[in-house]
Amino acid sequence: MPAPVLQKELRTPDGHFVGRAGFLWEDEGVVGEFDDMGKYDGGIEAVRREQRREGALRELGFEVVRWTWPELFRFDVVRVRFDRAVARARRQSLPPSSSAAAIAEADDELARRWVVRTL
Repeated sequence: MPAPVLQKELRTPDGHFVGRAGFLWEDEGVVGEFDDMGKYDGGIEAVRREQRREGALRELGFEVVRWTWPELFRFDVVRVRFDRAVARARRQSLPPSSSAAAIAEADDELARRWVVRTL
């Protein structure tokens, strides 16, 4: 898992601010977000803001991976989410004719990594 760029400002192609990615793996097409539950203290409106922000990140073409404190103590869970997000990002960037083969290949690679890690 490569080192991410931290707190990277992201904008739309026409320059509108979308947000800061807590963790950005630009080459992989993945944004990582640490969910400190305090950010949701604003109730339903805070949740809606976060959903809109995540939607905007996805509109820029990024996959979004989230984790919480307890998951950091089982980082293998975060790593599997990251690997799956990378596979999804790769599928989205492929021409339609090669998507089915790429999906099968990416899924095979993820399954192989999972088996190796769990042995």
